Amino acid sequence: MTTETSATASAESTTESKIETKTAGAAKFSFEELEKYREEAISDNIKLREKNSEYKKQMQQLETQARKGAELEEQLTKVEQQARQRVAKAEFKALLKHSGIDDPDVLKLLPLESVEYDDEGEPSNVEAIWTTFQESKKYLFNAKTNTSTAAIKAAPEPKNVSVDWNTLSDEEFDARRAEMHKAQRRQ
Repeated sequence: MTTETSATASAESTTESKIETKTAGAAKFSFEELEKYREEAISDNIKLREKNSEYKKQMQQLETQARKGAELEEQLTKVEQQARQRVAKAEFKALLKHSGIDDPDVLKLLPLESVEYDDEGEPSNVEAIWTTFQESKKYLFNAKTNTSTAAIKAAPEPKNVSVDWNTLSDEEFDARRAEMHKAQRRQ
């Protein structure tokens, strides 16, 4: 048993020497000092979490503002496009009127989407589009009248319906009344 006891004693001394070797270079702290450092670490951790939370809130606000900014940019782009189209339409309306065409449906035939704009937002190729349009739709520009205004001018003038019925003779009265009944049946 002495060999066992000596083996156990030698194992214990080896373990103690390992512990002494590991702690030999480290500073020794008292319990109070360790508790103080632990409380400081906890306090620092809480402060860092609060700052992290603040940063997250700020990040969310920035992301919200960025989304709103992107939405506003989209709206601005749409408004600019609409304004440009209005300017182009006004240019073409003026050209149509100058050509003697008063039909607003002709404006729908113009390729408004192919209008190009300069740096200031003004249409730059309206004249070229107008020339191409005139060449491709010559029937609209012949003899200063177009088909729609000619059709309107060819329609008969409406008869004067304000008549003093008391002054009409019996035959005129019957004839007018018959015309009114025919007109009502047609409608």
